Amino acid sequence: MTSVLWNTNLERSFFNIFDSIIIRPMQCIEIGCFEGYGTHKIHELFCSHAESRITCIDPWDDVYVKDKLEFADIDPIFANQYSTFVNNTHSIIDKLDVRRGYSNDVLIQLDNNTYDFAYVDGDHSADQVCQDGRLLFPLMKQHGIILFDDYNWSHGTEITQVGIERFIFEFQNKIDVLFRGPIQCAIRIK
Repeated sequence: MTSVLWNTNLERSFFNIFDSIIIRPMQCIEIGCFEGYGTHKIHELFCSHAESRITCIDPWDDVYVKDKLEFADIDPIFANQYSTFVNNTHSIIDKLDVRRGYSNDVLIQLDNNTYDFAYVDGDHSADQVCQDGRLLFPLMKQHGIILFDDYNWSHGTEITQVGIERFIFEFQNKIDVLFRGPIQCAIRIK
């Protein structure tokens, strides 16, 4: 997906959730930062306040998902992604907490009940997107929003929606689904 279309989808979902640009301090998490285009859009929409921050989590391995051969055909798209991310985000670096690593390892290092918004756009396999939701849940503040990207994405036998729906089912009494698809799915913590 092109970065322009990708940013348009993120912005459209934002305005489906919120009435206007956020001007209070916001603590955000982005899982799967790729080249930093989404990081900029999150900054624009959520982080205009001087005290707002984005925790950026990505291994930046120069492949889509290391050691997952089912994604090898799309690996070339991810070459040099970290250097591109650094270049694309240098103007907002003071708002970023860059954590180079896998979400399973990084999320368990973060403080519970801290984050207002999380954007999940990392490994789109069903098991991993569900696990990202599970690990994010305790980190989120009450009424915090988790926005899952690529709700209808599939690649071979991997279907992102299956993992998102598994997370929703497991946490159904603790969350409200704000919307589902076609591109993204948003939930709010009760």
